[in-house]
Amino acid sequence: MIKIFMLIIILFTFGCDLSSDSDKDNNNSNNGIVLSADPALYMKDGEWIECDIPAGANEVYEKSVFVEGDDVYVGGGIQRNYTLIAGYWLNGKWFECEESEGTIIHNIYVSDGKVYAAGIRPDSRPNYWQDGSIKYITETGTGNLFNIKIIENVVYASGTLNGIPTLWINGISQNFSKNGEIITSGQILDFEVSDNKLYVICQGHDRYWEDDVFVEVEAPKQDRQLYITQIEVHSNSVYLGASYKESDESIVLIGCYYTDGVWYELSEPNGTVNLDLRIKTMLFYDNNIYFTGEKTHIADMTSYSLTGYWINTEWQNVDYRVTSMFIN
Repeated sequence: MIKIFMLIIILFTFGCDLSSDSDKDNNNSNNGIVLSADPALYMKDGEWIECDIPAGANEVYEKSVFVEGDDVYVGGGIQRNYTLIAGYWLNGKWFECEESEGTIIHNIYVSDGKVYAAGIRPDSRPNYWQDGSIKYITETGTGNLFNIKIIENVVYASGTLNGIPTLWINGISQNFSKNGEIITSGQILDFEVSDNKLYVICQGHDRYWEDDVFVEVEAPKQDRQLYITQIEVHSNSVYLGASYKESDESIVLIGCYYTDGVWYELSEPNGTVNLDLRIKTMLFYDNNIYFTGEKTHIADMTSYSLTGYWINTEWQNVDYRVTSMFIN
């Protein structure tokens, strides 16, 4: 009974609905865009491709997509006998990660043919997987990794260590301060390196860091709670993907992005009235900015990926629930 209860908690964090709420089709044929989607799909060159479903799996989860050359890597996991198992698909073929019971891959990154994957692994030392083999990033302590990137042959990984938001650079941990005190809540959600500067955002802190400097950003509307989940640097400008509270009384979150001192509100996805919207992916391609997101139904607090994505601020429908995006 305890095992099943813990599984329900983890699935609430990672969960997805395998049904579609799309009202109309828009099969985007832009060859530069690769999407991962539920259930067990990815889109390449405008075509949807099914992934293998391993024997015994009664649920599948696709959370992150990466492309190197002609190969498509989709990180996620499966549920087998009420147990989550982390792994990834390479061009639709399933590869299981070792020592991965109880979690799924949240973020995948490929560099020089090596597959790096991060996932929240309960009650464990922070670790990632390289080509499916587990790699612990610390000798002691408990925590998890939420994100991993390889930038100029340097391994950057973010998450928590003993409850403190932490970023590792080639295995060396770094913490961040706010008003002279190290922050001790949340986790590093996203980071970017540009012109030898490190940009970081942390869950629960509605600003960002440039190197070790805490940068203030005004919310789209005065005194409204702001939730920043993505950061990118493009053409020397910082972009933030975020959502903010509709009103002081409301729990509805409105999707938006920020750059050069200006906030831009994203159009409402079809059929998603009264939702808690969070931005999951923010990418640039051909002078446009792309976003994916997820919603939470207020009635039952269940999270769903959306059946589409945004180009700039405009919504684009597709046939399936988009969990991640990569642009060549």
